[in-house]
Amino acid sequence: MSAASAISPPTAFDPSQLGECGAWAANQPLADMTWLRAGGAAQWFVRVPDEAALSVLLSALPASVPLLVLGAGSNLLVRDGGVPGVVLRLGRGFQTMEDLPDHRFAVGAAVLDKALARHAMQAGVAGLEFLGGIPGTLGGALAMNAGAHGTETAEIVREVEAYDRSGARHVLRREALQFGYRQCGAAAGMVFTKATVAGGGGGAPGNPPRLGGQGGGPPPPPPPPGGAPGRPGGCPPPRPACGRAHRRQHI
Repeated sequence: MSAASAISPPTAFDPSQLGECGAWAANQPLADMTWLRAGGAAQWFVRVPDEAALSVLLSALPASVPLLVLGAGSNLLVRDGGVPGVVLRLGRGFQTMEDLPDHRFAVGAAVLDKALARHAMQAGVAGLEFLGGIPGTLGGALAMNAGAHGTETAEIVREVEAYDRSGARHVLRREALQFGYRQCGAAAGMVFTKATVAGGGGGAPGNPPRLGGQGGGPPPPPPPPGGAPGRPGGCPPPRPACGRAHRRQHI
């Protein structure tokens, strides 16, 4: 992004007034922070190391300044014109995982979904395998009730810790989160920092949980011997293409 197209910082907001709450940058390019490697800059970008810094930031940040929390950037398309306000990224203090009794885990919002799925699998706890198929962080999964393989994030959440725009900390039970299909009603105005999630015990004997799928169940049946007539390995015949394969899609 050229300097000429950079977003001018709002005169009513000066990050130096917020104290020691993280590392700031003005007109920070965001393309390299997303999987699509495209888009403009954040008007202000800040990475907070822990909850104390986050609370300081939120309590001092004017309510008129837009705030966007950036996770792994895996499902994000940034507009070329940039993002106004503050783009916030949670630092290492939000990447913790703690084992709790009864197949539960206390997990920071910046932990990758796949890392949590792998941790649960190594602990012999089933029910979190679906997270292995969701690119992104747990905070993003909470905000959109992400799901895969027939399971949604709402089904594993027991409670969530979050901060509002005044810097106050809240502990929300699952019922208060207002989960719906690919949405969380409590996400507006909240920054999720940690969640307690629970699995369903171990997998079936001799068949432990499998990352990215539905562990603890029988494995899929093998293809029929010799495959389908004229097709090796049980592969179905190819379907005719719909439309023109080389036509560009504009999104």
